[in-house]
Amino acid sequence: MAQDEEPGGTGGEAGSRGRLGQPGEKLRARVIGHRMLPSSSWFTSEPIPGRGSWTLTTYFGEMLSKAEELYGRRDMDWTPIGVEFFACNAPHIWLPGRRKHVAIRLTLAALNDWNLALWQLAQEIVHVLGPVEGNTNNLEEGVATHFALSVPYYDTSRFRQSVEQTASPYSSPLRDYEALLQIDSGVIKKLRKQQSYLSLVTAKQILDVLPSCDPTLAARLVDRFSGTSAASDHL
Repeated sequence: MAQDEEPGGTGGEAGSRGRLGQPGEKLRARVIGHRMLPSSSWFTSEPIPGRGSWTLTTYFGEMLSKAEELYGRRDMDWTPIGVEFFACNAPHIWLPGRRKHVAIRLTLAALNDWNLALWQLAQEIVHVLGPVEGNTNNLEEGVATHFALSVPYYDTSRFRQSVEQTASPYSSPLRDYEALLQIDSGVIKKLRKQQSYLSLVTAKQILDVLPSCDPTLAARLVDRFSGTSAASDHL
């Protein structure tokens, strides 16, 4: 899940952030409205015997490592630079400065909710494997949603109920991806050997890897995702 661009494009971004990246009045008001939690609780690792406590940063690394184990190595031309909260309607990846950096942005609603923050982080991890500008396809969204519902770091039951509702834009991509898994549980690694960017996979590539796949299923999976799904590249 991602967002095409900030409201109003570059101008909208400027309205949210003041000069030199300082929070603007509009963003500050929204943060206060969400009763912002102390950043130390999620970004400062507390010493415990033999190691430190988990933070959003270390969960980012852990989830990314898990995604690479499941789906193949990420595109190493891109550098993951971290996690931040942003005044947006949906979590998304951010590609700042057109210099092959990728960050994950979580919504302000997640400031109050550790499980929601981890859920949103997990939703975006698959998009970090091969970041693209513009809308993703149903295949990538299905993989991303399935991953977020499968990791063991938080209670997924509340999110599964929402995602699996017929009205959810993630319901059909998830169902179609799970249909692929019934044919071959290792299909994504095989596809990414042909095309490392899931959103650029073609129906022909799916059928080449899975000859028994229904062509209509392959066609649906490579269609553009109908929900909010695109990377933002604005500073």
